[in-house]
Amino acid sequence: KSRLDTWEALMKASHKDGGAWCYSKLDEGSSGRPLLHMALEPPDDPLPGEERFSAPTSMRDVEPTTHLWLAQPGKKRAGEDKP
Repeated sequence: KSRLDTWEALMKASHKDGGAWCYSKLDEGSSGRPLLHMALEPPDDPLPGEERFSAPTSMRDVEPTTHLWLAQPGKKRAGEDKP
């Protein structure tokens, strides 16, 4: 079953039961079942297939800039003796 099929089944099940969804349990003032769950904190009462939608917490709200260091295979970095 594809991820899209699983998502559609989850949405149909929630609408059938009149359930509300929110983005994450970390959203202040939100109510409803979270759309995303942290991988190490699965939902207490998971719906079938819901485990496919876990995600790490985002740093975008707490760290405006993140440096990305790229290394090319086989090339030395400054101060290194070996590649």
